[in-house]
Amino acid sequence: GSPIGPYLRFVNAIADAVRDEFPGKAIDTLAYQFTRSPPKKVRPRPNVIVRLCDIECCFAHPLGVAAEVDKRNADFAGDLRRWSEITDRLYVWDYVVDFAHSIMPFPNLYTIKPNINFFVDHHVKGIYEEAAYFSKGTELAELRTWILAKTLWDPGYDTDRAIDEFLEGYYGQAAAPIRRYIDLVHGNARSGAIHFTIGARPSSPLFSDDLIARAAALFDEAEKQVADQTAVLDRVRVARLPIVYVQIAKCMETLTRPRERSAANFRRLQALFDVFDRVAHEEGVTQVSEGHHYDTWAAHVKAVFTVLGR
Repeated sequence: GSPIGPYLRFVNAIADAVRDEFPGKAIDTLAYQFTRSPPKKVRPRPNVIVRLCDIECCFAHPLGVAAEVDKRNADFAGDLRRWSEITDRLYVWDYVVDFAHSIMPFPNLYTIKPNINFFVDHHVKGIYEEAAYFSKGTELAELRTWILAKTLWDPGYDTDRAIDEFLEGYYGQAAAPIRRYIDLVHGNARSGAIHFTIGARPSSPLFSDDLIARAAALFDEAEKQVADQTAVLDRVRVARLPIVYVQIAKCMETLTRPRERSAANFRRLQALFDVFDRVAHEEGVTQVSEGHHYDTWAAHVKAVFTVLGR
């Protein structure tokens, strides 16, 4: 019934072979992409952990939504329900950032809690939340980690409470405009029409010119509020990097059109990059995606305004 069948038989054989020598240990295997759907016949041994991966899903919406809202999520939810019926050691490998553009805004703060609750309700025993292990500088990484920690410890923890208490403690007087930024991005994403996978791009309809302009204005306000507080101002500027990243991507896309290759647009790209590059280096950003080094990306951007802009 699924390619997981022969894989699971193989894993079970390993589990049987080590069971007596290592009675307190378990064999962990992935139900991942083509092996995600549960099998018809074979069942995991008691010392086998099945770790279900939701890599295909949309993270702008909860996983347990109806198919008409998001078929990918509904399909995953169906697989999870079926796995929960045939094993007592079901784990989940969950994803919480965009791995293709890891600095870009990722509007999932309000899906973390319903997803964790969905896992708990279906007897998931362990959850691994994979974020940007490869670099600093991803969007609101500290806040996202705070929400994850609070919710994993207590699945009933209110997300708005977690957001507000963190913003107040970490961004101080800049908390209010950053809160409005979060509401702006997530309000659009939660409307139902926009989907966001871990491979979403800056060309997503979420990032309309109006949204980016409003987000930039909110960060102008946030920086102004803490202009005399160096440490907090640095945190605000790091939080702004995702918006500048999208502005750079949009500006570069504009410059692919010959009629838009004006001196003003090249200067705008250079100005945006100069701001981004300074903050990124101070923060220690090393990559802009799981497989794309920061220096390679930066060299490409610089080539656009130094070579094409001549």
